[in-house]
Amino acid sequence: MILTFKELTRDNFKDYQDYILLYEQIYPEKIRSSQEDYIEMLLDDESIALVLEVDSRYAGSILGCPLEEEDRKLFNINIPLENTKVIYLYNIIIAPEYQGKGLGYGLLKEFIRVVKEKGYYVLVGHFRPNGSATLIKKFGGEVKQVWSNWEDSGEDYLYCELDLKSVAVT
Repeated sequence: MILTFKELTRDNFKDYQDYILLYEQIYPEKIRSSQEDYIEMLLDDESIALVLEVDSRYAGSILGCPLEEEDRKLFNINIPLENTKVIYLYNIIIAPEYQGKGLGYGLLKEFIRVVKEKGYYVLVGHFRPNGSATLIKKFGGEVKQVWSNWEDSGEDYLYCELDLKSVAVT
């Protein structure tokens, strides 16, 4: 099994959009992202997105965006931004046929390596309790808050923070 990580950009999004939008279906309809949502996020030069390929086939993707002031207020995030670059992990998706093989861990590890290189100090996000929250916790992420019925999705999500300075990735 050969793993390859590729940067996902607005220029190559079309190469992966069918897979990404297909696997968005795992999320409740109210919180699914559209093609336009992805393109808008990828237009931000500070966004960081990766695609994971296994033997040259799409296996998953991850997308993070800088934490904006309005998001801090909306999500009640109390991290001072003055001297701290914070990235919001928007989503991490592993295609169902690749789940349970440690690929989510590998994709998140590579994402953490990249965001640390880009000067981010804290990673935050809202995660499914039995999904990506489990991954974040493996790297030392802490649950700070439970959001019941996240954005009217019918699911509870956990707000987690991960201090990237304490994570060693090579």
